[in-house]
Amino acid sequence: MQFRSHVLLITILFGVLFLKSSEAICGKPYFDPVPEYKWTNRIVRGFKAVPHSHPWQALINVTINGTKYKCGGSLIDWNDHNSSDLVLTAAHCVIDIDQFGMFTSAWEELVYHVSRLIKKDPKVAVPLANPEDVDVYFGAHNIKRPEDTRQKYAVTHIIPGIFHEFNKKDDIAILKLDRKVNYNKYIQGICLPSINEELPPQGGRCFITGWGSIGNGRNPNELQQFEVSLYDGKVRYFGYNKKNMLCHRMNEGGSAEGDSGGPLACLKDNKYVLYGIISFSVDVFCLYKTEEFAVFTKVSRYLDWMREVIPTIMNHVR
Repeated sequence: MQFRSHVLLITILFGVLFLKSSEAICGKPYFDPVPEYKWTNRIVRGFKAVPHSHPWQALINVTINGTKYKCGGSLIDWNDHNSSDLVLTAAHCVIDIDQFGMFTSAWEELVYHVSRLIKKDPKVAVPLANPEDVDVYFGAHNIKRPEDTRQKYAVTHIIPGIFHEFNKKDDIAILKLDRKVNYNKYIQGICLPSINEELPPQGGRCFITGWGSIGNGRNPNELQQFEVSLYDGKVRYFGYNKKNMLCHRMNEGGSAEGDSGGPLACLKDNKYVLYGIISFSVDVFCLYKTEEFAVFTKVSRYLDWMREVIPTIMNHVR
């Protein structure tokens, strides 16, 4: 009887250790995000994701001036390896873009845009959403049905990059949640790249994910994914800055409205790393043809900024 008790105790201990280790590792989904290769359920030629195979994926609902917007985001692994209360998304998801154009004179508009370009304070002249009007969900897959795995969080702080509507600079924002998100099989933080890491390793698979438009005015109920190949060539668009951005040729598809802020997650050393944030798309005319590019904010370029600003909000409680 005593022997059986010891065996049972050892089994339980190993089970707990295995569970703890599996939950504590960033970027290692419990469910493998293998694409379903069939031409249905498209995220602009993408595919329905395996449920909960992108456990860092956030659904962000924002209300600005009475209008509701939907964006994506990523739960990031930051210091505490079993939980996180930090989300990365696109700045344009939490900024009232319409206010950029509300000027009483050409001079006022000129002064505004010049100040936005040269001032370093990320809070200068940024018409931010009210944190109380932002809700963040994790563990979601089918957003039109009740799900036991889905958890809702409020936002206490928003820190945007020095975003500018016209040159798309610094399209990144940090959301501080009202409490920690504990990792489990359905929710997990994603790893961050190394400082100034330019591109994912050769041959590493990269995915974008979201609930954005799938064409013809249709929006999916279930999370969609698309495997992308990053383009390292020249993009002939004045707003593209290779130093701070990554891009993908959208010949076969890509992100769409509603996917903004979502992750560009690439496999590195058997873990998924957040290399980019879905930012915008642009049509470029070159050599008698038009090419469309999806552009991502390059996360590695903002790690120093994140380390500078995150401590300023970590001790604040709403």
